[in-house]
Amino acid sequence: MLTREAYGSIPTDCLDGRREGYGARPEAGVLGTPAAPSVESMDLGGRGTMTVELVPVDERMLERLIVVAVTDAPADDVVPPLDDSGGWNERRLVWLRQYHRDCRAGLDGPAGQATFAVLDDGHVVGSVRLAVTAHPRELETGMWLARSARGRGIGADALTAVAAMARSRADAVVLWLTEDQEEARGALETVGADLGVPDADGILRATLRVAP
Repeated sequence: MLTREAYGSIPTDCLDGRREGYGARPEAGVLGTPAAPSVESMDLGGRGTMTVELVPVDERMLERLIVVAVTDAPADDVVPPLDDSGGWNERRLVWLRQYHRDCRAGLDGPAGQATFAVLDDGHVVGSVRLAVTAHPRELETGMWLARSARGRGIGADALTAVAAMARSRADAVVLWLTEDQEEARGALETVGADLGVPDADGILRATLRVAP
């Protein structure tokens, strides 16, 4: 799903909690759920020494994440369009819980994905995912942030943490966004991603190199 606020978020072909059509998977046993690093925010956006952490989504964290999503994020930024309502409803909440539960087995699990809550100075402010792709040394990521967390450098910090997390398994992390997502483009440029060239539909593939 591509929206103006959530870049590279859960794709619309992921309605059962797993991404279809990835083809070849990376070798099993290399990495399940990646270790979740934190990033000290010393120089990004004048944020002082606040810390962004990526934390695995267990049941307790899942409920915290859902509260933030429902109260401070558009449903279409977080969940694929399951119906025409455009807002939060019980069906979307059921889907979101099941999606994160299915991803707990990590990149070598049936879903081929791992999800993490984004914490800023201990407060839940969004979520990121990592997913396997058809390329053995490439992972895909996506992110959504609460409205109140946008424009503060948190997205760039979270991407930095994603890159550190992926380094043991991948040479690059990719994500998809539309060319009019200025805030997302800014975060990607901050961390040195290659934004590529938009296609005929205005969608571009961003590549973040993570190899040392």
